[in-house]
Amino acid sequence: MNAMDGYTQLDEAVKVKRAAISTLRPSALTARDFGTVMFDDVDLDPGPEWLVDGLLPEGGLSAVWGDPGCGKSFLVLRIALAIAAGELWHGLACAQGAVAYVAAEGGRGFKKRLLAHRKRFGVSRLPFALIPTAVDLCSVDHETDALIAELQRLAQLSPTPLKLVVIDTLSRSMGGGNENGPEDMGALIRNADRIRQVTGAHVLFVHHGGKERDKKTRGHSSLYGALDTAIEVRVQELSGIRSAKVMKQKDGEDGAEFSFRLDVETVAVTADGEITSCIAVPVETEPSEDEPRSKRPTGVNAIALDALRRAVAEHGAVPPACNHIPPGTPAVSPTLWRKFFYAVRGGESAESNKKAFKRASTDLQVKGLVGSWGEFSWPIS
Repeated sequence: MNAMDGYTQLDEAVKVKRAAISTLRPSALTARDFGTVMFDDVDLDPGPEWLVDGLLPEGGLSAVWGDPGCGKSFLVLRIALAIAAGELWHGLACAQGAVAYVAAEGGRGFKKRLLAHRKRFGVSRLPFALIPTAVDLCSVDHETDALIAELQRLAQLSPTPLKLVVIDTLSRSMGGGNENGPEDMGALIRNADRIRQVTGAHVLFVHHGGKERDKKTRGHSSLYGALDTAIEVRVQELSGIRSAKVMKQKDGEDGAEFSFRLDVETVAVTADGEITSCIAVPVETEPSEDEPRSKRPTGVNAIALDALRRAVAEHGAVPPACNHIPPGTPAVSPTLWRKFFYAVRGGESAESNKKAFKRASTDLQVKGLVGSWGEFSWPIS
């Protein structure tokens, strides 16, 4: 056989193979559906279906972030329970469905929050599941697989479809990853997408804010780019009112703002005193930005001042007349103030909270924002 005969046979073999391939359906060549649409078949997609009307899309990806102590976790829990109950949240309709809440920063303190809601609203039998442990969504693929399997199990047990998965917080779900690195943040986003694709649920990250006020979220910018909805929570320091502002809405308008406060709820009374937690409650008053900046406390000081205001509002009493307390001024004991501070701050060790309260209470008095005399403390307007 000469060379030409060899080339002829090879050419015939290629033709036969091509003919065989052309008879195969695309699904036989690949297991993936790319959703290919021909030019003449392109049409407008329908608008998004909403989990929370105009705020959180069904099956989407979102993040709620803010400084420590701003109340972001309390706010997200309130949203999650509204979805589980199919109730309104700040006047917005919620599609009822099951909720899985991954409390990666401490299940013990989180359980108090659930008990506070159960007591305040008298609710029970909600399709809400607490997962009180951290899950590595960055560096260990099998943990994502295990979480998906658990979510599928919960969905089978629920009378309603799984609608929301909360990861609180993002940083505790990075494992050993670097949230400022594109590779690690990209891995976390891909795993969040896997959860959404397999379960059909919306995935919401609770996250910490960046150090700079103009920075969208802490960590690599790829997170912000991947989000359908981005919400920032801030505290109006002098009034104690919190504000949740929509900074990004992929399928709607940015800028919607929701104001709330943290109410303290007594969960139980023991020999050592009251066990308390907080509930995010809507308020109609919008945060004012006209307060003198020189008088605005920040950080832990803002949390302490807010805690004192809440304590006085709920338990304040006018002390006996004396020259050291303004007449008719309601006040509370430093001990009660400290309990409210611990409840609002949460998520920290007892020793850390003790030191933080001591520094903040002293600083607020020095700055003229809090009055104190004997067994009485009160906010100064």
